[in-house]
Amino acid sequence: MSFFIVASILLFIVVLGIIAIPLLRNEDENEPTRKDFDLSLYRDQLAEIDRDMEQGQINEEQARGARAELQRRLLAAEAADEVSAQSASMPAKGMFVAVAAFIFVTSIGFYWVVGSPGRPDLPMAMRNVEKEQDNAQIDQMKEMIATLAEKLKSEPENHEGWQMLGRSYRAMDRFQEAADAFKKAVDLSKGSAEDLTNYGEMVMFAAQGKVSEEVFNAFLQAHKNEPDNPKAWFYYAVALGERGDKKEALQEWVNMASTAGPDAGWLPQVQERIQTVSREIGIDPKSLKPTIEQMTQAPVPPSASTEAPKGPTQADMSAAAAMTPAERQAMIRSMVDGLAEKLKQSPDDLQGWLRLGRSRLQLNQFVEAKEAFANAARLAPKDPAVLTEYASSILTAAPNPKILEKEMIDIIKRIEDIDPEDGNVMWYLGLWEKQNDHPEGARKYWERLLSKLTPETMPWMRLKTQIDGLSASK
Repeated sequence: MSFFIVASILLFIVVLGIIAIPLLRNEDENEPTRKDFDLSLYRDQLAEIDRDMEQGQINEEQARGARAELQRRLLAAEAADEVSAQSASMPAKGMFVAVAAFIFVTSIGFYWVVGSPGRPDLPMAMRNVEKEQDNAQIDQMKEMIATLAEKLKSEPENHEGWQMLGRSYRAMDRFQEAADAFKKAVDLSKGSAEDLTNYGEMVMFAAQGKVSEEVFNAFLQAHKNEPDNPKAWFYYAVALGERGDKKEALQEWVNMASTAGPDAGWLPQVQERIQTVSREIGIDPKSLKPTIEQMTQAPVPPSASTEAPKGPTQADMSAAAAMTPAERQAMIRSMVDGLAEKLKQSPDDLQGWLRLGRSRLQLNQFVEAKEAFANAARLAPKDPAVLTEYASSILTAAPNPKILEKEMIDIIKRIEDIDPEDGNVMWYLGLWEKQNDHPEGARKYWERLLSKLTPETMPWMRLKTQIDGLSASK
């Protein structure tokens, strides 16, 4: 806290100086008189006598004699000052003292209430290192993006390259440049839903959310080309709403929610839009029904009907779309708890445990999710996909996800025995080596992973930055 105190005192002195100038100066703005000069000189000489005595240059008796003479001259000079000037200066001085005391007491009191007076100073090295590393990574990413852009000048037909460039610009919040890159991808793909949606999204972001006719047409065409593409469908509804067709947009989101599976990551965002827009236009969300034909599920074999716990049906999801957040959460918890009870009777149902683990994650029940995935891993000890979900749940349930735990790494090493070229294996084992101060071990894993990534893409750039950071720390 010492640095803060010193800085605060210096700032306090500067502020007082600024306040003192208008408060203490005389109303007469003419040049100083000889009398003013004498008074200032005598005061300085008195202060100098005190300093000389403190430094041992003169003794007490010498100081007393010199001080008496100067005080006599000072009193004589002050006596010659005009009474009116003296009386005029008193309010200003009093105001200055009052203001100074008020600022000091108020500042200390305010900091004591809302500040952290007991918190230790942050070492200067810690303040600058992260910022310098971030700046270095940003500079390196900019350089890589420039390299990719230059490469595309000689390869204008490289569709994947334009997509990569667009995603890279988007990651840097350079929306107009991202839109230009995605427009090239749209032309080369002859209007794929992915490229059209990315293009419309970036044009909209560049215009600070405004949906122009060009943006609307991009989303509309993307939705027509691939009606089941969630991103294209979602943004088509957004565009309808921005154009003023909020009721039609609301219906599109209701239809979209009715087709969602229980593991659809985009469903919460769609449900939030349904609630928000329903309130805006005064419609009860419970009254909303899908206007498209529902997808039917494949029939369950009779032999499995009593053994395989099922997740929410499409009708359940449609009902959930019209519920309030509290009602929806209660319904989901009820279904998840029911699935957990059924699994106690069917402990060898692999898909049931996987479904339960994913549902627990959706409810932020991380410890319970980890237990469900542990049961799945017990049933499929050599399935890399199952083991990966198990390892991920361990990481999610950890007190500090930034610090890898040995329990998770043991699962990752089991995956390595099955598939040593798995990308997650190389990333996390490299991270584990770095965490344990083995930079060369981290480099070994990460360079193998880097060779499998497409050069100049955002994942490639980020991993390359991590590897270069290992070099810098040697």
